[in-house]
Amino acid sequence: MNYDSVLTMRNMKTKKKSKPGAKYPRGYTKKRILLVVLDHLEGIQEPFLRDEIKWKLDLGDNKGIRQHLMDLKETEFLDKEFELGKENIWRPKMDENTFKKIAKWLLEDEETAVLFVKTRYMDKLFDKYVYPNFDLDEVYDRAVYLFLDTNDLKKTSPNSDTSTVYDGDID
Repeated sequence: MNYDSVLTMRNMKTKKKSKPGAKYPRGYTKKRILLVVLDHLEGIQEPFLRDEIKWKLDLGDNKGIRQHLMDLKETEFLDKEFELGKENIWRPKMDENTFKKIAKWLLEDEETAVLFVKTRYMDKLFDKYVYPNFDLDEVYDRAVYLFLDTNDLKKTSPNSDTSTVYDGDID
């Protein structure tokens, strides 16, 4: 056997490059990975996170998943807790500025917007950062109007000169 044939045999044994997955719009996979992390407010160990991402998003490449996680860390959406000899722990950042950035990014398209509003992250931080900024007087008045309408009571608004009159029993 000559030297050229040995090199050719070695090249044949090298690992084949994996084919890229389905082509999605730019940022799609990162958004979907972020949505997975947003349901783990207390943090999740990296191996468990990678397994969940593989299962939910049908991804197979650990290296690609790690790169997406690092990109999300660099954009300051995620925190990575590192301790020598232990698994990395990933969690979403919980401050108001990061919440606004994440919301703006995920609310850009309908699919990720729907998934975002269902996350534990949105549930917790909505009450903390968004809800206090609502003027609920108008919402409450509208709800009272609808309640009165369904129970055959006279309808009034806060700006009217009439008052609500009770016309009968409410069951």
